[in-house]
Amino acid sequence: MGFNSFLRGKPGKSLTVGRGCLVMPHTIIDIEETLEIPENLLIWGLVRHKSDLEANSLPLSEVEGIAGDFTRGNLVFKGDGRALIQAYQHRMDSALKAGMPLPNETKPQNDRQQGVPEISYNTIQPYRSGKNKGLYPSIDIRP
Repeated sequence: MGFNSFLRGKPGKSLTVGRGCLVMPHTIIDIEETLEIPENLLIWGLVRHKSDLEANSLPLSEVEGIAGDFTRGNLVFKGDGRALIQAYQHRMDSALKAGMPLPNETKPQNDRQQGVPEISYNTIQPYRSGKNKGLYPSIDIRP
């Protein structure tokens, strides 16, 4: 899952994220209809409907083949897709080793999680209006 991302289902409208998905930082998945996200996708931007998911996702198998510049919708990527996936997987492995709970875990897995508040702070705010409403400003990630 993405760091500083927001994922929310609603009563009667469930959200399911498939195993192995990489949700980019500051992605907002705030659904207005039931949504099942398939396994192994890179997801970015604002997702409210299935059509948004189709415009703002890419199978990881395709991401692995990116070498150089790639643009799709609001995603602009420059670099090595395989390195991006490996960096994300390493980051998640490190977070889990440090005691970050998996989704739906209700109790700490080790003593490092004791007393950790269930809150996050985000100093980068999304655009409040215009064509980019709800999206966050560009972020340059260099693993």
